[in-house]
Amino acid sequence: MEDLRSFAVLFEAPEGVEEALAAMTTPEERRLLRGMADRDGFSPCEAASLLGGSSEEAEGLCAAAYRRGCLNRVPEQPELFRRGTLYSRLDLFAQFEPRTWLALPESLRRRLDDWYLDAYARRLVSGVEAKRLREMRRRLDLPPSEAPFLGNDVILPLGEALDYVRNASRQATLVPCNCRAIARNCSLPLDTCILYLDPEKVNTVVHRGWGRPLSREEAARVVRRAHEAGLMHSAGPDALCNCDGCCCYPARVGKRLHCVGLWPEAKYRVQWDDSRCVRCGRCVPRCPFQVFEVTRREEKRSMSFDSSRCRGCGLCVEVCPAGALRLGPRG
Repeated sequence: MEDLRSFAVLFEAPEGVEEALAAMTTPEERRLLRGMADRDGFSPCEAASLLGGSSEEAEGLCAAAYRRGCLNRVPEQPELFRRGTLYSRLDLFAQFEPRTWLALPESLRRRLDDWYLDAYARRLVSGVEAKRLREMRRRLDLPPSEAPFLGNDVILPLGEALDYVRNASRQATLVPCNCRAIARNCSLPLDTCILYLDPEKVNTVVHRGWGRPLSREEAARVVRRAHEAGLMHSAGPDALCNCDGCCCYPARVGKRLHCVGLWPEAKYRVQWDDSRCVRCGRCVPRCPFQVFEVTRREEKRSMSFDSSRCRGCGLCVEVCPAGALRLGPRG
């Protein structure tokens, strides 16, 4: 019987997820990854020597394994491959093989979601800490920090999100949201992530061959449909994502690392006019982050408002019938 636990170590997976690994990798892929575990770059010809088949068969296997995230390409020599990991495979598996993903036990999927969130957070810690330092220096009017930090996403209201996709110079590609595909904490739409990736950049979802090209107007329609569904808009250098508050990894990591408003960056914050509010409660389900709460005591309704939770998406503003809400600079 195959030792999936030893493969899990090789694939940089946690203990107890062997059932998932059996579903998301083929026996041929596992044999290839085991045989090339100590190689930082190998060709399909070398894979053929290991597997004992023809070079054409090995080339097809390597191409399929790369598309699925089980192999990565060597950036400096993209004709060569190296082994992938669970991190490179999991989101592609959930995005593009949803039936197989959803057939796994929910407890296993929850465990992998938690693992992925932890792995994502570890990758962002250096960027978040540098962002904190930059913000601290800005508030203290000190010279800008020279500390490097990872690119940050910015939450945009609808108008600015539409400007983003309409003015983009690179090709837009639509893919399912990897956060909701994995977490499945809600039933909001999945086909909402618009990527602007260099098609020659290896190890990206586009270079692996996934996604559907969009025109600028098609991208704008995706944004509008997402907005109507209650998704906020998050723009980065290579994507316009349409996000929720319960599955979104950047939003969840921002809360975990206590950097709400810094990661992802919030340009705005909602402002509430108590004197105009009619306590109708329409803002409550519209807000992804529980900024508002309406309670009833006897015949009187009261509103509680916690602006510290606000990410500045503006979803609540447009549903307020009394004009009691507006977006202002975060400050």
